[in-house]
Amino acid sequence: MATRSPRGWICRPTALAGCSDWSGTNFRGNPQSEPVNIGTVAGAATSNPSSFTAALASEYATFAASLDHNGQVADADYFARKGVTAGKGVAVPPENNANWAIPLEQPYGLRTKLAQARTRLLAALDGGGRDRVPMLAARAQSRYDCWVE
Repeated sequence: MATRSPRGWICRPTALAGCSDWSGTNFRGNPQSEPVNIGTVAGAATSNPSSFTAALASEYATFAASLDHNGQVADADYFARKGVTAGKGVAVPPENNANWAIPLEQPYGLRTKLAQARTRLLAALDGGGRDRVPMLAARAQSRYDCWVE
């Protein structure tokens, strides 16, 4: 009778976790891959983007470079990877603020404000904002992600 290695049970869920959404599985970057991803997203960014995803790649390239400059290499890598994905034509979603260490709700209501802002942003993006004003929509999404970060 063959015995099964316990490693298989540990590795399977980890491998499958890569199949879900951005905020849940790609949280935090990797300082070792950060220089590569910063370079890749910078190459994917165009100076005159015409689509939402191209504009989003440019916005994330700028944001990631700023984080890198400030020594936040893990977050720089994370947002660089979002930019690389956007550069491939994928409309990555705005950050899910529930996955970030947002300060307590009291006394300022920051979690509530972020959740309300995300709802308004998604309504604007899903209501045609990505097509009507792609550069403004990309900037709004990247600025929201900056606020969450």
